[in-house]
Amino acid sequence: MIDYDSLYIAGDWRAPATGTRIEVHSAATEELVGSVPEAAEPDVDDAVAAARRAFDDPQGWYRWEPARRAEVLERFAQALEARAAETARRVAVQNGMPIALANNFEGGFPPVLLRYFSGLVTENPQEETRPGMLVAHRGSSARRSASSVRSCRGTSRRPSPSSSWPRRWPRAAPWCSSRRRRPCSTRS
Repeated sequence: MIDYDSLYIAGDWRAPATGTRIEVHSAATEELVGSVPEAAEPDVDDAVAAARRAFDDPQGWYRWEPARRAEVLERFAQALEARAAETARRVAVQNGMPIALANNFEGGFPPVLLRYFSGLVTENPQEETRPGMLVAHRGSSARRSASSVRSCRGTSRRPSPSSSWPRRWPRAAPWCSSRRRRPCSTRS
C-alpha cells in the first residue's frame, strides 16, 4: 500500500490544511492500494501563490538561457527514466492500463518528450539572419517566447513617413491588418 501524508508546495513537503484523504483503489480488484491527502482551499491557494512567486522571480525559469533550460529538462528526463518501471506499475494498478502500454506511455514517453523539447532549444538557432523585403535590406529575427509575442500583438508596424520604405507606395496608403503589413489595394 502506498500512502502519502504531505503535499509538495513551494519546494517543500508539508502537512495539508485538513486531514481529509483520497483513497486510491485498484481498477482490476477494487482493493485499496493507497491514499493521498486531499488539498483543501488553503493548500491550493498556497500552491498557486508559490507558482506566481516562482513565475515572477527575476532570476526564474523564463529568464534563463535556453541551454540552461535544456540542462534542467535533461536532468528531469533522467529522473523520470530512473522511476519509469515504478511509475508504469502504479499507473497499471490504479487505472487498469495494461503494463505493456503503461511502460511505453507512462514510463517511456515522458523522458522522450522532455528530450524533444530540450533538443529544440539546443539544436535550433535562437537567432538567425534572413533577407528582408528589399534586396539590400537584411534583418535579424530573434525567436521569442509565446508570452513575449502575445505582448506585441496589436502593435502597429506601419512604417513612419520618414522611413526608408519603397517610394512606389504612397505615404498615405491604407494598411491591411494582415500579418504581412503590406499596403492594401485602394481599388474595390
